[in-house]
Order: sequence, then C-alpha cells, then structure tokens
Amino acid sequence: DVDSYNTPGKFEFVSSDKNVLIVSADGFLYPVKEGDVTVVVYYGDAGSREIVDAIPLTVGAKRKATSLSVSKTSFDLSNASFGDTAQVEIKVKDQYGADFNFTQYKVEKLDGSPTTGTADVTPTGTITLGSASSATIKFSGQSMTVGTYYYKVTVADLVATISVNVLDGSGTVSSYRLELGATSVDLKAESGKINKDIDIVLYGYNNKGVKAAKCTIDSTNYKLTITAPKDNSTWDYSTNNPTGSKYNPDTFKYSLASGVSGSAIVKAPVGTYEVKAEVKIDGNWVPVDVQYFTVTDSQPVPVVAEIKT
Repeated sequence: DVDSYNTPGKFEFVSSDKNVLIVSADGFLYPVKEGDVTVVVYYGDAGSREIVDAIPLTVGAKRKATSLSVSKTSFDLSNASFGDTAQVEIKVKDQYGADFNFTQYKVEKLDGSPTTGTADVTPTGTITLGSASSATIKFSGQSMTVGTYYYKVTVADLVATISVNVLDGSGTVSSYRLELGATSVDLKAESGKINKDIDIVLYGYNNKGVKAAKCTIDSTNYKLTITAPKDNSTWDYSTNNPTGSKYNPDTFKYSLASGVSGSAIVKAPVGTYEVKAEVKIDGNWVPVDVQYFTVTDSQPVPVVAEIKT
C-alpha cells in the first residue's frame, strides 16, 4: 500500500523480463508479448532499497475474434402479404469468451438459393458499424419466391451460415394460432430497461399450415382476453377494449411495466397470465387458442435502514 508509507518516491518496480512486460517508474504496466513474468517491488532510499514484494503475472495473448454466433441458423417464413419477419442477432466472442467489438460485417446470399426471387434482407452487403459486439439482421418473406435461401455472414475471417425457408402463405385462413414473444418476463428494472412488454400476435393459417394473415385485434372480428393474477395494484385489466387496454393492437405488445422520469415505475402483478383469442364466426365469438406466460420480478425489495448520527 503506497499510501500507508506516504513516501511513494521510495518505491521502485522492476520487471523480471522486459521482453514480456515493461513497468514504469510509477508502476504502470505495459505488456509486450504473452508470457509469465514477475514484478519485483523495492522500497527504500535510492541505492539501498530492499525487496518488499514480488508479484507474479501472466500476460495473455492479444484479444482477437475467435467465434461468431447467430441466434437462429434456420427458420421458416411465410410469403403472405402481411409481411412475416424474423430477426437474427450476430455476436462475436474473443478467445477468453468475452464479447468482442467489431466494426464491419458482411451479409451475402449464397448459390443454391432461388434465382427468380431474393428474400428481403436488411441490411445486406458490407455493413460498417461504429463499434459493437452484436448486430441484428432482419429477414422478411413477404411476396418472396417459395424455396430455401442461404446466407453467409462474415466478420473478419469468421463465417456463419443461415438458411431461410420461404413457404407459400396464399389462400384463405382455415385455423388460428396465438404466438407469444416469450414464455416468461422478468420485471426487474435496470438502467435503460424500465419499460417491459410482451409480444402477443394472433395469426391465421391456411390449409397448408402456413401463416396467411396477421390478425388485428379490433373487438369486432378478433378479441383477446388476458387474465392476470389480480392484486392491490392499479394495473389496467381492461383487455377487451384496445383503446383503454395495456395491449396495443398497432404494435401487438402487452405492457407489463412502465415508468417515466420523476415518477414511480408501475408494474403488473407477478404470476401466470392466460391469453385467450376469440374470433367472431357467424355472429358468435369462438375461442380459437389459449396460451400462457409467467411474470416474475427479481428486483431486490427496498428496506429501511437505521441511520445513526
């Protein structure tokens, strides 16, 4: 502890191998190459200092990108007009398993993909970033030729492949299915992550089992009933009226936590939520699907601490 001596000028730091590590007079370390080295600490007056410590160090190899991963390697998309989409996140890690920032990546379609149409990919080609450890690619099957499209993502010398199977979404709707963005949501508030929601979408499928329509919840033709575990909170459970509901039919999201600067964060109750979809057929509401998701809150409970003066 330099401060305990109150005489920092009496310290001297010496590297046992300056080909591996250089140590400045103030104790700053400058790695030269990977290897093992010892920093010897001397204390005393110049010319008569004694060894007070020896600190072994290992200088690791320079960080470099060693692995490229994609959140999805293969998935299906409908070519129906509503615009079926999927997002794929790419991430890069270094040799130590830590996130590695990159400044450029490339997305290109490979041979073997349909030649009469090109699946809509955003972005495509060579993309330049400021600096990030991840990036997102968006795929859309809207109006694309049926078939399997193959893509190569390249970061430096690392390569990942993605296959997108575009299916025929034409024809009339013969069945319905709910799709939730998650099966569990944690309401823990973090910096920049206060508002929490979940995607809830009702899709119509044709007789081939392919998505043919994305249903807008309007209480006229389609209805959602979201049953939540009620408690003493002021959460809005009016789910059947999209205008006054926590469910936004324009974004297909159900809000679970919200807050603005200067106000308390309002959270939905924890527990299991039931989502029931109904379709009006011949003037009658007919249930077509039921799904469930759970809400948890790992936020530490605030406590009152006694302050003694």
